[in-house]
Amino acid sequence: MNSNLNRGVWKKLENKWAKALRKGKTVKVEIKPVYQDTDIRPTKFNVSYSIDNGRFRHTEILN
Repeated sequence: MNSNLNRGVWKKLENKWAKALRKGKTVKVEIKPVYQDTDIRPTKFNVSYSIDNGRFRHTEILN
């Protein structure tokens, strides 16, 4: 995984989820890695999440 990814968008999402969990909220997350051809490293991740049974939010994170 790209090191900038861990410090950027991904970290912001993790912090958002952690904050919600600390407040006693329910967090649902689905992460789907997307691969190009036969690569073993994902080119992107499709992330869907919901906090406290709200609507699902979707984002695409490039690797």
